[in-house]
Amino acid sequence: MPFYIMFKENEESMEEKMTLVFPGYIGEDPNSLYEEISDSFIEFHNLVEEKVDDDIKIRSNFEFSSDSKNLFKDPSFKQQIQQGIAILKNKKLFNDEIEAQILNFLP
Repeated sequence: MPFYIMFKENEESMEEKMTLVFPGYIGEDPNSLYEEISDSFIEFHNLVEEKVDDDIKIRSNFEFSSDSKNLFKDPSFKQQIQQGIAILKNKKLFNDEIEAQILNFLP
């Protein structure tokens, strides 16, 4: 299940490129900020990209589903994030600074 999907179009060649970001780790190394969570996710990531790139019908359905299931467009998304933050704060796994950064990012 992808965490984030982005479609970018090259205006010169009119070619569209899909970028998938699966669950992983953000590290301290500036040369490699993102690290896949496991080799299985890397294999799955490559398989999904290959299937979506090779079949226009699958790609079209994938794009439609990605757009229609966009969490940022869900009116209750911000409320759900705030509820999650409250749960994590109650368990002492979150602080006010992290909460402010996340809430500032939300639409």
